[in-house]
Amino acid sequence: MPPKPGNDGQTTHGICDPCAEALLAEAGVPLEDYLDSLDVPVLVVDSDVAAAYANREARQLTRRSLAELVGMRAGDVFDCSHRSLPGGCGRTIHCSGCALRQCFQSSHATGYPHFMVPATLSLYDPDHPSAVTLTITTVKRGDAVLLLLNRVE
Repeated sequence: MPPKPGNDGQTTHGICDPCAEALLAEAGVPLEDYLDSLDVPVLVVDSDVAAAYANREARQLTRRSLAELVGMRAGDVFDCSHRSLPGGCGRTIHCSGCALRQCFQSSHATGYPHFMVPATLSLYDPDHPSAVTLTITTVKRGDAVLLLLNRVE
């Protein structure tokens, strides 16, 4: 398909959902296998921002098995420094400014994707607090949202 303006003002290439599903079905590739073939961490999250699936790169990044990750909220998956505050991931004052959560909620509510949005994730380590700079992409598929992470720094 030719380039077209994206939701975030960036140029994107796309394929409609029915065509994408038909292409994957025709290729005989299960979605999990396709996601595992990607060289970026991908987390499939449900309406509560809880992991429904994590591809191979996401499992390697977090050093957790798929069984451990399923059901964990994104802040818990990525050890966000605010996840241990009262209320937990998604329910603290800091969560309202979280780029991951904002992009997820927007994509989930509207169906529009977000591409390469800058984000900083504060990591929990009481002895050595740190932050990771990322760009994130969110794409809604069915009732789930795919969250792709690209590390910048």
